[in-house]
Amino acid sequence: MKTFVLTILTLVFSYQISAQKIQFKRVCRNGTSNNLYWQLNPDTCLLYSTITLVGSEPASSFNSIDSGITTASLQYTHIAANIPTKKDWKYFLQYRVICGADTLLVRTDTLSVDTSRAEPTFLDSVSINPITNTVSIGWSSNKSPDFNSYYLYNAEKPDPRLAENYLDTFYLQINPPINPKNGSLTYDIASADSCDNRQVYNSPHKTIWLTTKIDTCVNDVSIAWTSYFGWPSIKMQYLYRNLNGSGYVLYDSILPGLNAYVDKTVQNNSSFEYFLRAVKLDTARYISSSSNSALVLSGKSIQPSNTLINYVSNNNANKLEIEINPNPIANYSAIDLYRFSGSQSPAKIYSFSPGETLYEDLAASNQSINRYFLVSKNTCGQTADSSAQSNNIVLNVNESNGLIDLFWNRYFTWNGGVKEYIVFSASGATLTDAINFTALKSVLLDTFINDLPAIDNVVCFYIEAIENNNTTISKSNILCHIKVGQIYFPNAIVLSGTNNHFTFKGLGIDLANSSIQIFNRWGSLVYGKQNITDGWYGTTTDNIQLDEGVYVFIAHIYQAGVINTIHGNITILK
Repeated sequence: MKTFVLTILTLVFSYQISAQKIQFKRVCRNGTSNNLYWQLNPDTCLLYSTITLVGSEPASSFNSIDSGITTASLQYTHIAANIPTKKDWKYFLQYRVICGADTLLVRTDTLSVDTSRAEPTFLDSVSINPITNTVSIGWSSNKSPDFNSYYLYNAEKPDPRLAENYLDTFYLQINPPINPKNGSLTYDIASADSCDNRQVYNSPHKTIWLTTKIDTCVNDVSIAWTSYFGWPSIKMQYLYRNLNGSGYVLYDSILPGLNAYVDKTVQNNSSFEYFLRAVKLDTARYISSSSNSALVLSGKSIQPSNTLINYVSNNNANKLEIEINPNPIANYSAIDLYRFSGSQSPAKIYSFSPGETLYEDLAASNQSINRYFLVSKNTCGQTADSSAQSNNIVLNVNESNGLIDLFWNRYFTWNGGVKEYIVFSASGATLTDAINFTALKSVLLDTFINDLPAIDNVVCFYIEAIENNNTTISKSNILCHIKVGQIYFPNAIVLSGTNNHFTFKGLGIDLANSSIQIFNRWGSLVYGKQNITDGWYGTTTDNIQLDEGVYVFIAHIYQAGVINTIHGNITILK
Protein backbone atom coordinates (compact mmCIF):
# COMPACT_ATOMS: atom_id res chain seq x y z
CA MET A 1 0.00 0.00 0.00
CA LYS A 2 2.79 2.47 0.81
CA THR A 3 4.43 1.65 -2.47
CA PHE A 4 1.25 2.62 -4.41
CA VAL A 5 0.92 6.03 -2.72
CA LEU A 6 4.51 6.80 -3.41
CA THR A 7 4.02 6.00 -7.06
CA ILE A 8 1.00 8.35 -7.34
CA LEU A 9 2.88 11.24 -5.69
CA THR A 10 5.80 10.68 -7.98
CA LEU A 11 3.49 10.88 -11.01
CA VAL A 12 1.89 14.13 -9.83
CA PHE A 13 5.23 15.75 -9.13
CA SER A 14 6.61 14.59 -12.46
CA TYR A 15 3.65 16.14 -14.31
CA GLN A 16 3.99 19.46 -12.56
CA ILE A 17 7.66 19.94 -13.29
CA SER A 18 7.78 18.55 -16.79
CA ALA A 19 4.80 19.87 -18.74
CA GLN A 20 2.02 21.82 -17.15
CA LYS A 21 -1.27 21.89 -19.01
CA ILE A 22 -1.60 25.65 -18.37
CA GLN A 23 1.49 27.85 -18.82
CA PHE A 24 1.05 31.14 -16.93
CA LYS A 25 2.64 33.78 -19.26
CA ARG A 26 2.37 37.27 -17.77
CA VAL A 27 0.50 39.79 -15.65
CA CYS A 28 0.08 43.29 -17.09
CA ARG A 29 -1.21 46.34 -15.28
CA ASN A 30 -4.02 48.07 -17.18
CA GLY A 31 -5.02 51.17 -15.24
CA THR A 32 -6.97 50.14 -12.15
CA SER A 33 -7.16 46.52 -13.29
CA ASN A 34 -4.66 43.76 -14.02
CA ASN A 35 -4.75 41.57 -17.14
CA LEU A 36 -3.53 37.97 -16.82
CA TYR A 37 -2.57 35.79 -19.80
CA TRP A 38 -1.83 32.05 -20.13
CA GLN A 39 -1.71 29.39 -22.78
CA LEU A 40 -2.64 25.69 -22.99
CA ASN A 41 0.09 23.20 -23.75
CA PRO A 42 -0.91 20.19 -25.86
CA ASP A 43 -0.64 16.84 -24.11
CA THR A 44 -2.80 13.80 -23.35
CA CYS A 45 -4.24 15.28 -20.16
CA LEU A 46 -7.58 17.09 -20.09
CA LEU A 47 -8.66 20.06 -18.06
CA TYR A 48 -11.34 19.16 -15.59
CA SER A 49 -13.99 21.54 -14.31
CA THR A 50 -12.91 25.21 -13.88
CA ILE A 51 -9.72 27.19 -13.27
CA THR A 52 -9.11 29.01 -10.02
CA LEU A 53 -7.18 32.30 -9.84
CA VAL A 54 -5.31 32.78 -6.58
CA GLY A 55 -3.72 36.10 -5.68
CA SER A 56 -1.96 37.97 -2.95
CA GLU A 57 -1.47 41.64 -2.20
CA PRO A 58 1.81 42.71 -0.62
CA ALA A 59 2.14 41.45 2.97
CA SER A 60 -1.02 39.35 2.57
CA SER A 61 -1.63 35.66 2.20
CA PHE A 62 -2.89 34.08 -1.01
CA ASN A 63 -6.65 33.92 -1.44
CA SER A 64 -8.91 32.66 -4.16
CA ILE A 65 -10.02 35.53 -6.43
CA ASP A 66 -12.17 33.57 -8.87
CA SER A 67 -12.75 29.80 -8.93
CA GLY A 68 -15.11 29.76 -11.89
CA ILE A 69 -12.86 30.59 -14.83
CA THR A 70 -13.85 28.42 -17.78
CA THR A 71 -11.30 26.01 -19.18
CA ALA A 72 -11.65 27.63 -22.60
CA SER A 73 -10.35 31.00 -21.31
CA LEU A 74 -6.80 32.14 -21.99
CA GLN A 75 -6.93 35.46 -20.13
CA TYR A 76 -8.56 37.10 -17.18
CA THR A 77 -9.05 40.70 -15.99
CA HIS A 78 -8.74 41.26 -12.29
CA ILE A 79 -11.02 44.31 -12.06
CA ALA A 80 -10.23 47.10 -9.55
CA ALA A 81 -7.06 45.35 -8.47
CA ASN A 82 -5.24 48.70 -8.18
CA ILE A 83 -7.80 50.71 -6.25
CA PRO A 84 -7.11 53.01 -4.50
CA THR A 85 -3.46 52.78 -5.64
CA LYS A 86 -1.22 50.52 -7.66
CA LYS A 87 -0.40 47.27 -5.90
CA ASP A 88 2.30 44.67 -6.50
CA TRP A 89 0.03 41.67 -6.86
CA LYS A 90 1.24 38.08 -7.15
CA TYR A 91 -0.86 35.39 -8.81
CA PHE A 92 -0.94 31.72 -9.66
CA LEU A 93 -3.54 29.49 -11.34
CA GLN A 94 -4.82 26.24 -9.90
CA TYR A 95 -6.64 23.60 -11.90
CA ARG A 96 -7.39 19.89 -12.20
CA VAL A 97 -6.40 17.59 -15.05
CA ILE A 98 -7.44 14.09 -15.94
CA CYS A 99 -4.45 12.05 -17.03
CA GLY A 100 -5.50 8.58 -17.91
CA ALA A 101 -7.45 7.22 -14.95
CA ASP A 102 -6.08 9.84 -12.54
CA THR A 103 -7.41 13.28 -11.59
CA LEU A 104 -4.62 15.62 -10.49
CA LEU A 105 -4.63 19.07 -8.84
CA VAL A 106 -1.98 21.31 -10.45
CA ARG A 107 -0.67 24.77 -9.61
CA THR A 108 1.15 27.09 -12.06
CA ASP A 109 4.19 29.24 -11.39
CA THR A 110 3.60 32.39 -9.37
CA LEU A 111 3.93 35.63 -11.36
CA SER A 112 4.09 39.28 -10.29
CA VAL A 113 2.84 42.30 -12.22
CA ASP A 114 5.28 42.98 -15.06
CA THR A 115 6.72 46.51 -14.65
CA SER A 116 9.98 46.03 -16.51
CA ARG A 117 10.52 47.60 -19.92
CA ALA A 118 12.08 46.29 -23.05
CA GLU A 119 15.56 47.51 -23.82
CA PRO A 120 15.58 50.82 -25.71
CA THR A 121 15.68 50.90 -29.49
CA PHE A 122 17.58 53.60 -31.38
CA LEU A 123 17.14 54.73 -34.96
CA ASP A 124 20.02 54.09 -37.31
CA SER A 125 19.00 56.67 -39.89
CA VAL A 126 16.18 58.61 -41.48
CA SER A 127 16.60 59.19 -45.19
CA ILE A 128 14.67 60.71 -48.09
CA ASN A 129 14.44 59.14 -51.51
CA PRO A 130 15.51 62.03 -53.78
CA ILE A 131 13.48 60.71 -56.70
CA THR A 132 10.16 60.06 -54.94
CA ASN A 133 10.81 62.30 -51.90
CA THR A 134 9.46 59.58 -49.59
CA VAL A 135 10.94 59.09 -46.11
CA SER A 136 12.52 55.78 -45.05
CA ILE A 137 13.38 54.97 -41.44
CA GLY A 138 15.71 52.16 -40.33
CA TRP A 139 16.84 50.70 -36.99
CA SER A 140 18.48 47.61 -35.52
CA SER A 141 16.38 44.75 -34.14
CA ASN A 142 15.60 44.83 -30.41
CA LYS A 143 16.93 41.72 -28.67
CA SER A 144 15.09 42.07 -25.32
CA PRO A 145 13.69 38.67 -24.13
CA ASP A 146 10.23 40.15 -23.62
CA PHE A 147 10.29 42.56 -26.60
CA ASN A 148 6.93 42.77 -28.35
CA SER A 149 6.74 45.69 -30.85
CA TYR A 150 7.94 49.15 -31.97
CA TYR A 151 6.23 52.53 -31.86
CA LEU A 152 7.28 55.20 -34.39
CA TYR A 153 6.72 58.92 -33.98
CA ASN A 154 6.82 61.89 -36.37
CA ALA A 155 6.91 65.22 -34.50
CA GLU A 156 5.48 67.26 -37.37
CA LYS A 157 2.20 65.35 -37.40
CA PRO A 158 -0.67 66.84 -35.37
CA ASP A 159 -0.81 63.39 -33.75
CA PRO A 160 2.85 62.34 -33.62
CA ARG A 161 2.08 58.61 -33.64
CA LEU A 162 3.27 57.26 -36.95
CA ALA A 163 3.07 53.47 -36.47
CA GLU A 164 2.05 51.33 -33.48
CA ASN A 165 2.68 47.66 -32.65
CA TYR A 166 5.09 47.58 -35.57
CA LEU A 167 7.34 44.53 -35.95
CA ASP A 168 9.66 45.25 -38.86
CA THR A 169 12.95 47.19 -38.62
CA PHE A 170 12.26 49.40 -41.63
CA TYR A 171 9.44 51.85 -42.27
CA LEU A 172 8.57 53.75 -45.44
CA GLN A 173 6.52 56.89 -44.94
CA ILE A 174 4.91 57.44 -48.32
CA ASN A 175 2.63 60.32 -47.31
CA PRO A 176 4.45 62.46 -44.74
CA PRO A 177 2.37 65.20 -43.08
CA ILE A 178 4.84 67.80 -44.29
CA ASN A 179 6.56 67.64 -47.63
CA PRO A 180 10.26 66.96 -46.90
CA LYS A 181 11.04 69.69 -49.43
CA ASN A 182 9.46 72.24 -47.09
CA GLY A 183 11.46 71.60 -43.94
CA SER A 184 13.35 69.11 -41.79
CA LEU A 185 11.24 66.25 -40.36
CA THR A 186 11.75 64.77 -36.88
CA TYR A 187 11.38 61.04 -36.06
CA ASP A 188 11.85 58.83 -32.99
CA ILE A 189 11.18 55.23 -31.91
CA ALA A 190 10.16 53.41 -28.73
CA SER A 191 10.13 49.68 -27.98
CA ALA A 192 7.46 47.89 -25.93
CA ASP A 193 7.32 44.54 -24.14
CA SER A 194 4.43 42.08 -24.13
CA CYS A 195 2.63 44.19 -21.52
CA ASP A 196 3.04 47.23 -23.78
CA ASN A 197 5.47 48.79 -21.32
CA ARG A 198 7.26 51.25 -23.60
CA GLN A 199 10.65 52.82 -23.39
CA VAL A 200 10.44 56.63 -23.37
CA TYR A 201 11.62 57.91 -26.72
CA ASN A 202 14.15 60.74 -26.46
CA SER A 203 16.69 60.19 -29.22
CA PRO A 204 15.19 61.99 -32.22
CA HIS A 205 16.63 62.02 -35.73
CA LYS A 206 16.02 64.92 -38.14
CA THR A 207 16.19 64.73 -41.90
CA ILE A 208 18.50 66.84 -44.02
CA TRP A 209 16.56 69.71 -45.61
CA LEU A 210 18.14 71.03 -48.80
CA THR A 211 17.19 74.27 -50.58
CA THR A 212 18.45 75.93 -53.73
CA LYS A 213 18.44 79.45 -55.11
CA ILE A 214 19.62 80.59 -58.53
CA ASP A 215 21.07 83.99 -59.35
CA THR A 216 19.76 84.49 -62.86
CA CYS A 217 22.14 87.38 -63.46
CA VAL A 218 25.26 85.20 -63.20
CA ASN A 219 23.61 81.73 -63.27
CA ASP A 220 25.12 80.59 -59.96
CA VAL A 221 23.12 78.09 -57.91
CA SER A 222 23.44 78.50 -54.14
CA ILE A 223 22.72 75.25 -52.27
CA ALA A 224 22.13 75.15 -48.51
CA TRP A 225 21.09 72.37 -46.15
CA THR A 226 20.50 71.58 -42.50
CA SER A 227 22.84 69.13 -40.76
CA TYR A 228 21.65 65.61 -40.10
CA PHE A 229 20.61 65.38 -36.45
CA GLY A 230 20.86 62.08 -34.59
CA TRP A 231 24.44 60.95 -35.13
CA PRO A 232 27.37 61.92 -32.93
CA SER A 233 29.48 62.75 -35.98
CA ILE A 234 29.54 62.66 -39.77
CA LYS A 235 32.26 61.12 -41.87
CA MET A 236 31.62 62.90 -45.18
CA GLN A 237 28.94 64.63 -47.26
CA TYR A 238 28.33 64.02 -50.95
CA LEU A 239 26.47 66.31 -53.35
CA TYR A 240 24.65 64.71 -56.29
CA ARG A 241 23.39 66.52 -59.39
CA ASN A 242 20.90 65.59 -62.09
CA LEU A 243 21.34 67.60 -65.29
CA ASN A 244 18.33 67.84 -67.60
CA GLY A 245 16.81 64.63 -66.24
CA SER A 246 19.76 62.47 -67.27
CA GLY A 247 20.07 60.88 -63.80
CA TYR A 248 21.93 61.69 -60.61
CA VAL A 249 25.72 61.57 -60.57
CA LEU A 250 28.15 62.36 -57.75
CA TYR A 251 29.07 65.99 -58.25
CA ASP A 252 31.33 66.85 -55.29
CA SER A 253 32.48 65.77 -51.84
CA ILE A 254 31.95 68.21 -48.99
CA LEU A 255 33.65 68.12 -45.60
CA PRO A 256 31.56 67.68 -42.44
CA GLY A 257 30.43 70.90 -40.81
CA LEU A 258 29.84 72.71 -44.11
CA ASN A 259 26.23 73.50 -44.95
CA ALA A 260 26.45 75.52 -48.16
CA TYR A 261 27.78 75.11 -51.67
CA VAL A 262 27.76 77.24 -54.84
CA ASP A 263 27.54 75.55 -58.23
CA LYS A 264 29.25 77.84 -60.72
CA THR A 265 29.11 75.46 -63.69
CA VAL A 266 25.46 76.04 -64.53
CA GLN A 267 24.55 75.99 -68.19
CA ASN A 268 21.94 78.22 -69.76
CA ASN A 269 18.41 76.99 -70.35
CA SER A 270 18.83 73.77 -68.36
CA SER A 271 17.31 72.03 -65.35
CA PHE A 272 19.45 71.14 -62.35
CA GLU A 273 18.30 68.91 -59.50
CA TYR A 274 20.38 68.32 -56.38
CA PHE A 275 20.41 66.21 -53.23
CA LEU A 276 22.94 65.65 -50.45
CA ARG A 277 23.98 62.39 -48.82
CA ALA A 278 25.61 62.35 -45.38
CA VAL A 279 27.58 59.30 -44.15
CA LYS A 280 27.82 58.49 -40.45
CA LEU A 281 31.24 58.07 -38.88
CA ASP A 282 30.92 54.37 -38.04
CA THR A 283 33.75 51.90 -38.60
CA ALA A 284 31.51 48.84 -38.28
CA ARG A 285 28.69 49.73 -40.66
CA TYR A 286 27.94 52.04 -43.59
CA ILE A 287 25.00 54.22 -42.57
CA SER A 288 23.88 57.16 -44.68
CA SER A 289 21.03 59.62 -44.99
CA SER A 290 19.91 61.51 -48.07
CA SER A 291 18.16 64.85 -48.24
CA ASN A 292 15.18 65.88 -50.28
CA SER A 293 15.81 66.90 -53.87
CA ALA A 294 15.52 70.50 -55.10
CA LEU A 295 15.09 71.61 -58.70
CA VAL A 296 16.20 74.85 -60.34
CA LEU A 297 15.80 76.04 -63.90
CA SER A 298 18.72 77.96 -65.30
CA GLY A 299 19.17 80.16 -68.29
CA LYS A 300 19.73 83.86 -68.06
CA SER A 301 16.50 85.71 -68.43
CA ILE A 302 15.88 86.78 -71.99
CA GLN A 303 17.26 90.28 -72.14
CA PRO A 304 14.83 93.07 -72.97
CA SER A 305 15.15 94.04 -76.61
CA ASN A 306 12.96 95.48 -79.33
CA THR A 307 10.84 97.28 -76.77
CA LEU A 308 8.80 99.68 -78.86
CA ILE A 309 6.58 102.71 -78.53
CA ASN A 310 3.41 101.84 -80.42
CA TYR A 311 2.32 105.42 -80.78
CA VAL A 312 2.28 108.91 -79.28
CA SER A 313 -1.12 110.40 -79.93
CA ASN A 314 -3.72 112.86 -78.69
CA ASN A 315 -6.59 110.95 -77.11
CA ASN A 316 -10.26 111.90 -76.91
CA ALA A 317 -9.52 114.13 -73.93
CA ASN A 318 -7.00 116.00 -76.12
CA LYS A 319 -4.14 114.78 -73.89
CA LEU A 320 -0.97 113.08 -75.03
CA GLU A 321 -1.17 109.32 -74.75
CA ILE A 322 1.70 106.86 -75.13
CA GLU A 323 1.21 103.16 -75.84
CA ILE A 324 4.16 100.79 -75.60
CA ASN A 325 4.79 97.29 -76.94
CA PRO A 326 7.09 95.20 -74.69
CA ASN A 327 8.86 92.18 -76.12
CA PRO A 328 6.57 89.27 -75.06
CA ILE A 329 9.46 86.80 -74.60
CA ALA A 330 11.78 89.15 -72.70
CA ASN A 331 12.07 89.42 -68.93
CA TYR A 332 11.83 92.91 -67.44
CA SER A 333 12.27 94.35 -63.99
CA ALA A 334 11.21 97.79 -65.23
CA ILE A 335 10.25 99.77 -68.34
CA ASP A 336 10.85 103.49 -67.78
CA LEU A 337 9.43 106.27 -69.98
CA TYR A 338 11.57 109.35 -70.61
CA ARG A 339 10.56 112.70 -72.10
CA PHE A 340 12.44 115.76 -73.33
CA SER A 341 11.63 118.82 -75.37
CA GLY A 342 13.90 121.15 -77.29
CA SER A 343 17.28 121.41 -75.58
CA GLN A 344 16.06 119.88 -72.32
CA SER A 345 17.79 116.81 -70.89
CA PRO A 346 15.69 113.65 -70.88
CA ALA A 347 13.86 112.99 -67.60
CA LYS A 348 12.10 109.85 -66.45
CA ILE A 349 8.38 110.56 -66.11
CA TYR A 350 6.88 107.10 -65.54
CA SER A 351 7.61 103.42 -64.83
CA PHE A 352 5.24 100.91 -66.38
CA SER A 353 3.95 98.13 -64.15
CA PRO A 354 4.02 94.54 -65.48
CA GLY A 355 1.27 94.15 -68.06
CA GLU A 356 0.67 97.91 -68.29
CA THR A 357 1.07 99.41 -71.77
CA LEU A 358 -0.76 102.77 -71.76
CA TYR A 359 0.16 106.11 -70.16
CA GLU A 360 -1.51 109.53 -70.36
CA ASP A 361 1.03 112.34 -69.99
CA LEU A 362 -1.04 115.03 -68.29
CA ALA A 363 2.00 117.21 -67.65
CA ALA A 364 2.96 117.66 -71.30
CA SER A 365 1.54 120.36 -73.57
CA ASN A 366 0.23 119.08 -76.88
CA GLN A 367 0.96 122.47 -78.42
CA SER A 368 4.70 121.74 -78.37
CA ILE A 369 6.80 118.86 -79.66
CA ASN A 370 7.62 116.30 -76.97
CA ARG A 371 10.05 113.47 -77.59
CA TYR A 372 9.77 110.12 -75.78
CA PHE A 373 11.84 106.96 -75.48
CA LEU A 374 11.86 103.82 -73.31
CA VAL A 375 14.63 102.41 -71.14
CA SER A 376 14.21 98.70 -70.27
CA LYS A 377 15.91 96.95 -67.37
CA ASN A 378 16.52 93.22 -67.07
CA THR A 379 15.61 91.10 -64.06
CA CYS A 380 18.82 92.19 -62.34
CA GLY A 381 17.86 95.85 -62.60
CA GLN A 382 20.45 96.57 -65.25
CA THR A 383 19.71 98.75 -68.28
CA ALA A 384 19.43 96.40 -71.23
CA ASP A 385 17.58 98.24 -73.99
CA SER A 386 16.57 101.72 -75.15
CA SER A 387 13.84 102.26 -77.70
CA ALA A 388 13.93 104.63 -80.63
CA GLN A 389 12.60 108.12 -79.96
CA SER A 390 9.03 109.01 -80.73
CA ASN A 391 7.24 112.34 -80.84
CA ASN A 392 3.78 113.85 -80.98
CA ILE A 393 2.38 115.70 -84.00
CA VAL A 394 1.86 119.43 -83.42
CA LEU A 395 -0.44 121.19 -85.90
CA ASN A 396 -0.15 124.90 -86.69
CA VAL A 397 -2.59 127.13 -88.62
CA ASN A 398 -2.02 130.35 -90.55
CA GLU A 399 -4.73 132.48 -92.21
CA SER A 400 -4.24 134.98 -94.98
CA ASN A 401 -6.90 136.69 -97.09
CA GLY A 402 -9.55 134.20 -96.00
CA LEU A 403 -7.39 131.16 -96.88
CA ILE A 404 -5.95 128.79 -94.34
CA ASP A 405 -2.53 127.12 -94.39
CA LEU A 406 -1.83 124.03 -92.24
CA PHE A 407 1.61 122.69 -91.38
CA TRP A 408 2.92 120.14 -88.86
CA ASN A 409 6.07 118.31 -87.84
CA ARG A 410 6.97 114.92 -89.26
CA TYR A 411 5.94 111.97 -87.11
CA PHE A 412 8.57 109.33 -86.41
CA THR A 413 8.01 106.22 -84.30
CA TRP A 414 7.36 103.26 -86.49
CA ASN A 415 10.06 101.11 -88.04
CA GLY A 416 7.98 100.86 -91.20
CA GLY A 417 7.50 104.62 -91.37
CA VAL A 418 4.39 106.66 -92.19
CA LYS A 419 2.10 105.62 -95.01
CA GLU A 420 0.22 108.92 -95.22
CA TYR A 421 -1.10 111.92 -93.33
CA ILE A 422 -4.85 112.55 -93.38
CA VAL A 423 -6.35 115.97 -92.66
CA PHE A 424 -9.62 116.01 -90.68
CA SER A 425 -11.82 119.09 -90.34
CA ALA A 426 -15.03 120.29 -88.64
CA SER A 427 -16.80 123.66 -88.92
CA GLY A 428 -19.63 125.62 -87.36
CA ALA A 429 -20.82 128.96 -86.15
CA THR A 430 -19.07 128.46 -82.80
CA LEU A 431 -16.50 126.19 -81.25
CA THR A 432 -19.31 124.20 -79.74
CA ASP A 433 -20.65 123.48 -83.20
CA ALA A 434 -17.32 122.44 -84.74
CA ILE A 435 -17.25 118.84 -83.44
CA ASN A 436 -18.23 116.58 -86.35
CA PHE A 437 -14.85 115.85 -87.93
CA THR A 438 -14.58 114.24 -91.33
CA ALA A 439 -11.56 113.34 -93.44
CA LEU A 440 -10.77 116.27 -95.69
CA LYS A 441 -7.96 114.84 -97.75
CA SER A 442 -4.77 112.75 -97.73
CA VAL A 443 -1.51 114.52 -98.32
CA LEU A 444 0.60 111.36 -98.44
CA LEU A 445 3.96 112.24 -96.90
CA ASP A 446 3.80 116.04 -97.09
CA THR A 447 3.59 117.91 -93.81
CA PHE A 448 1.65 120.93 -95.06
CA ILE A 449 -1.46 121.92 -96.97
CA ASN A 450 -2.19 125.40 -98.33
CA ASP A 451 -5.11 127.60 -99.32
CA LEU A 452 -7.98 125.89 -97.54
CA PRO A 453 -11.08 128.15 -97.60
CA ALA A 454 -12.55 129.32 -94.27
CA ILE A 455 -16.10 128.16 -95.02
CA ASP A 456 -17.60 129.02 -91.63
CA ASN A 457 -17.01 131.19 -88.59
CA VAL A 458 -15.08 128.37 -86.94
CA VAL A 459 -13.02 125.70 -88.74
CA CYS A 460 -11.10 123.10 -86.69
CA PHE A 461 -8.45 120.65 -87.90
CA TYR A 462 -6.33 117.74 -86.76
CA ILE A 463 -3.89 115.39 -88.50
CA GLU A 464 -3.67 111.61 -88.39
CA ALA A 465 -0.48 109.76 -89.31
CA ILE A 466 -1.12 106.20 -90.56
CA GLU A 467 1.57 103.53 -90.10
CA ASN A 468 2.89 101.92 -93.25
CA ASN A 469 1.58 98.34 -93.69
CA ASN A 470 -0.50 98.68 -90.54
CA THR A 471 -3.51 100.44 -89.09
CA THR A 472 -1.87 102.18 -86.14
CA ILE A 473 -2.45 105.93 -86.06
CA SER A 474 -1.09 108.97 -84.30
CA LYS A 475 -3.37 111.96 -83.89
CA SER A 476 -2.22 115.56 -83.60
CA ASN A 477 -3.63 118.27 -81.40
CA ILE A 478 -6.88 119.96 -82.51
CA LEU A 479 -6.44 123.51 -83.75
CA CYS A 480 -9.24 125.87 -84.77
CA HIS A 481 -9.39 128.98 -86.95
CA ILE A 482 -12.01 131.45 -85.75
CA LYS A 483 -13.17 134.45 -87.72
CA VAL A 484 -13.05 137.50 -85.47
CA GLY A 485 -15.42 140.43 -85.68
CA GLN A 486 -17.13 143.16 -83.65
CA ILE A 487 -19.04 141.99 -80.55
CA TYR A 488 -22.62 143.32 -80.41
CA PHE A 489 -25.06 143.46 -77.48
CA PRO A 490 -28.29 145.45 -76.77
CA ASN A 491 -28.50 148.28 -74.21
CA ALA A 492 -32.06 147.42 -73.18
CA ILE A 493 -34.52 144.52 -73.13
CA VAL A 494 -38.34 144.74 -73.22
CA LEU A 495 -39.76 141.85 -71.25
CA SER A 496 -43.10 141.99 -73.12
CA GLY A 497 -41.50 142.56 -76.53
CA THR A 498 -39.55 140.49 -79.03
CA ASN A 499 -36.17 141.66 -77.76
CA ASN A 500 -36.86 140.17 -74.36
CA HIS A 501 -33.41 138.82 -73.52
CA PHE A 502 -29.86 140.06 -73.37
CA THR A 503 -27.08 138.27 -75.32
CA PHE A 504 -23.89 138.86 -77.31
CA LYS A 505 -23.38 138.37 -81.02
CA GLY A 506 -20.38 138.50 -83.32
CA LEU A 507 -17.99 136.33 -85.37
CA GLY A 508 -15.96 133.80 -83.46
CA ILE A 509 -17.86 134.15 -80.20
CA ASP A 510 -18.10 131.02 -78.04
CA LEU A 511 -20.89 131.74 -75.56
CA ALA A 512 -20.61 128.27 -74.00
CA ASN A 513 -17.20 129.26 -72.63
CA SER A 514 -18.24 132.84 -71.71
CA SER A 515 -19.67 134.24 -68.46
CA ILE A 516 -21.53 137.30 -67.13
CA GLN A 517 -22.25 139.08 -63.83
CA ILE A 518 -25.09 141.63 -63.44
CA PHE A 519 -25.37 144.16 -60.58
CA ASN A 520 -28.16 146.50 -59.44
CA ARG A 521 -27.62 150.26 -58.95
CA TRP A 522 -26.52 149.68 -55.37
CA GLY A 523 -23.72 147.35 -56.53
CA SER A 524 -25.29 144.09 -55.36
CA LEU A 525 -24.85 141.01 -57.57
CA VAL A 526 -28.27 139.91 -58.79
CA TYR A 527 -27.31 137.45 -61.52
CA GLY A 528 -24.22 135.40 -62.39
CA LYS A 529 -23.72 132.54 -64.85
CA GLN A 530 -21.12 130.52 -66.72
CA ASN A 531 -22.11 129.39 -70.25
CA ILE A 532 -24.40 132.18 -71.40
CA THR A 533 -25.68 130.45 -74.51
CA ASP A 534 -29.33 130.96 -73.45
CA GLY A 535 -29.04 134.69 -72.70
CA TRP A 536 -30.43 136.75 -69.77
CA TYR A 537 -34.20 137.38 -69.34
CA GLY A 538 -34.11 139.99 -66.61
CA THR A 539 -34.22 137.62 -63.64
CA THR A 540 -32.09 136.97 -60.61
CA THR A 541 -29.87 133.92 -60.40
CA ASP A 542 -32.78 132.26 -58.59
CA ASN A 543 -35.08 133.08 -61.54
CA ILE A 544 -37.02 135.89 -59.78
CA GLN A 545 -38.15 138.68 -62.10
CA LEU A 546 -36.27 141.95 -61.52
CA ASP A 547 -37.85 145.43 -61.51
CA GLU A 548 -37.51 147.93 -64.31
CA GLY A 549 -34.38 149.98 -64.16
CA VAL A 550 -30.76 150.26 -65.17
CA TYR A 551 -28.35 147.42 -64.31
CA VAL A 552 -24.58 147.12 -64.74
CA PHE A 553 -22.87 144.03 -66.24
CA ILE A 554 -19.37 142.63 -66.56
CA ALA A 555 -19.01 139.94 -69.24
CA HIS A 556 -16.08 137.75 -70.16
CA ILE A 557 -16.58 136.76 -73.81
CA TYR A 558 -14.50 133.95 -75.31
CA GLN A 559 -13.62 134.82 -78.93
CA ALA A 560 -10.99 133.12 -81.10
CA GLY A 561 -9.13 131.77 -78.16
CA VAL A 562 -9.07 135.14 -76.35
CA ILE A 563 -11.16 136.35 -73.36
CA ASN A 564 -12.61 139.81 -73.95
CA THR A 565 -13.86 141.64 -70.85
CA ILE A 566 -16.80 143.94 -71.58
CA HIS A 567 -18.43 146.42 -69.16
CA GLY A 568 -21.78 148.08 -69.83
CA ASN A 569 -25.31 149.00 -68.78
CA ILE A 570 -28.54 147.23 -69.62
CA THR A 571 -32.02 148.60 -68.98
CA ILE A 572 -35.02 146.41 -68.15
CA LEU A 573 -38.35 147.65 -69.54
CA LYS A 574 -41.71 146.03 -68.97
